Amino acid sequence: MSILAILLCLVIGVQRQTIARLKQELLKSESQRLLELNQLMVGLAHEVRNPLNSIRLNLYTADRVFRGDAQLASEEITAMLGESVREIERVDGLMNLLLAYARADDLEVNTVDLRREIHSVAAVMEPTLQASRISLKLSLPAKGEFLTRAGRGHVRQVLLNLLSNSKEAIPETGGKIEIDLKQHQQMVEVNVTDSGSGISAAHRDLIFAPFYSTKEQSSGLGLAITRSLMERAGGTVNCVRVDRGQCQFRVRWPAHRNQSRE
Repeated sequence: MSILAILLCLVIGVQRQTIARLKQELLKSESQRLLELNQLMVGLAHEVRNPLNSIRLNLYTADRVFRGDAQLASEEITAMLGESVREIERVDGLMNLLLAYARADDLEVNTVDLRREIHSVAAVMEPTLQASRISLKLSLPAKGEFLTRAGRGHVRQVLLNLLSNSKEAIPETGGKIEIDLKQHQQMVEVNVTDSGSGISAAHRDLIFAPFYSTKEQSSGLGLAITRSLMERAGGTVNCVRVDRGQCQFRVRWPAHRNQSRE
């Protein structure tokens, strides 16, 4: 057999192995995706059941009042209807979060300036943070490119989710959140650090699971969506530091060079 034939056989063999590995990775990825969606559906059914039962009971009571079979003060009726509206809004919010999680691949990919996105998200969140007596500090380099390829809405959603998570962790007495931006090898890194209550070691591995939350008013989807969006962008999100009274989340996107400036 000639050297050319041997090389050709080797190339074909490598190609077949590569294709086989790609198929395995795709199947693994799809299986993981289906498992995540299954967990979401189970969690959603559990989360929606309580508000629906509350709305059903309120509507039944309201129907009895309007028929004259029961009597309630106008203040009680107003409170009951207000509670129903809030429960409907809660279910609607859960549905929107679920759609954001399930449709993580739908948004068009663009070149995104992380520094600009951080400034935009900070401007949106600052009034809410100030109302909760939380100071926001941005430690962003004045020079350099901090670009990535991702859905602009996805990057913004990740930053909003992390800021909201930090806000919820900080007590009513107030605190601080700091965002820093840096280049790390071939990645663009953003760290979000808060002065909240921290995360116990027992919860640290669970916080990215859908519908898992230690907070009463949290849907438990924010960090799960964040992880999903980061994975689809080829990036990572981790809780890298948990001290008493301090917690830090680190997200890394693949860096992108602006070819037009070369």
